[in-house]
Amino acid sequence: MLRHPAFRCRDYDSYKDEMHEWNSIPNSVEKHNAMVEYREEVERTKHKMVEFAKGVNVKTVKTQYGEIIKVGINLEEFSNNPINERGYINFDILTSKDGNKYAALDTYKKES
Repeated sequence: MLRHPAFRCRDYDSYKDEMHEWNSIPNSVEKHNAMVEYREEVERTKHKMVEFAKGVNVKTVKTQYGEIIKVGINLEEFSNNPINERGYINFDILTSKDGNKYAALDTYKKES
């Protein structure tokens, strides 16, 4: 079964190589179906994509008392983040696969 390179790659360099190979495959029903599958997956997971909070710097410092998460906020940049209906800019502190901390916007809205 043919799958779009985005399903197979974990880093940008391998993605570039895979896309070069993908583009050399002649158009076919199988390639079309793989593209449709990829587009459907993107639509299904669109709400799961992370949007980084602007103007927030997060880092972890290990001390003799344990780990401290330090957060710095640049007010000028931070004010460019979307403000919810209650006047808040919500963000979560998350951990990347390589262990680094980062701030991601929390844009969750209850569906009524």
